[in-house]
Amino acid sequence: MEGLSTLLIKAYPGKSKEELEAVRAFGAWSRALSARVVENARPVKLFRGTLTVHTATSAWANSLQLESDALLYALRRKAPDAKVRKLVFRVGAMPSMPAQFAVGAQTEPFVPATVLPDDIARELALIRDDALREAVAKAAAAGLGEEPRVKPARKRF
Repeated sequence: MEGLSTLLIKAYPGKSKEELEAVRAFGAWSRALSARVVENARPVKLFRGTLTVHTATSAWANSLQLESDALLYALRRKAPDAKVRKLVFRVGAMPSMPAQFAVGAQTEPFVPATVLPDDIARELALIRDDALREAVAKAAAAGLGEEPRVKPARKRF
């Protein structure tokens, strides 16, 4: 199975390592924080570990700066390999969110599923966390072009 870094390189050919880290950090921002924060603050740049975030107002910039330690912790949990060490908030133009990250966006259902190859299914069975196993199965299926039907793993004691 391919690692996330390899898949990102394939998905974004020609991007530098720094640009791929920014992709991870920007995606983590959308997943790690509340819809209200994402609606009023958007990352615009990642440079040498500092994530610059534009906010809708100075009040948002000030409030988020005060909460930067908690926000940084949440980001690191969602994307530990994005290498975000510091957050900087500024009032500025907020880029539009991609459709899949937009607040309230609904993802389209997958097409009917087929069973993943045996070697992938065996590796998935070793993942104890149900939510993580499902997420990895969906990622593997996306790489194969279809959603899997994952058989529940046997419980180990």
